[in-house]
Amino acid sequence: MSGHMLVHAAPGAAEKQLSSDIDSIEARSVALAETQNLITIVRSPEFVTDRWFEQYVEAITAPGRPGLVVVAGSKQPIRKQVAEHLFRLRQRRDPDLGALYLTGFAPEFSNTLLHVTSCSSGLGEEDIFEKAAAVSAKAIAISLEDEHWISSAVGFVIREGGFVVATMKRATSVSAVVREVHSSEKDIGLEKLLGVGIVMETNARRIKFRAATGGDWGDGSWWGILQHDEYVARYRQRPLWGQASNAKT
Repeated sequence: MSGHMLVHAAPGAAEKQLSSDIDSIEARSVALAETQNLITIVRSPEFVTDRWFEQYVEAITAPGRPGLVVVAGSKQPIRKQVAEHLFRLRQRRDPDLGALYLTGFAPEFSNTLLHVTSCSSGLGEEDIFEKAAAVSAKAIAISLEDEHWISSAVGFVIREGGFVVATMKRATSVSAVVREVHSSEKDIGLEKLLGVGIVMETNARRIKFRAATGGDWGDGSWWGILQHDEYVARYRQRPLWGQASNAKT
């Protein structure tokens, strides 16, 4: 059995009296309700990645590492499922069993993640990052794709030493995600970027994604992607040899 309990405080209770600890619950009797509202439990799809990328999933979800993880590719509902999957992996590996893991969207497959419903509409005053800091939460999962969320996410990582998993629309590659993060937060954004997940294939039972902790160009860092972009831009600006010769004549 699992769920939540709502405790009503007495009128005029002091703030320090608004918290309670429950050690155990004993059920004296169990009976069927007169009207039964059956709840369908969604079965989690199988999340798979090629063996080569497993090491990057391990690195992304390693406990004790603050940073930002971005999930891109496919449609937003699929991105949110992959984000929840990575978030749950991180929570399961966390030795701090009492750590708060907050989500800005309703989790589909887990009852150990706390959904902050009052923060789902966007960013601003008392948004999910502020509420997470107020309760000393160490991890957040968000899908605020129509908001300018990168700055807030990086700020949470820096100020709170937190872990953030976020979905990103329009980007379909690791390079595209890196460019977006750098465009918003420059080098500090890339310094706090722990990893990227890209959805590759999906159906009703299976979601395949790849993970990365660096680029495929240059020294293998995120900056290697930007350096490759600069090289390509310079190369395209150079005229071909035949064009240069004709221009001189």
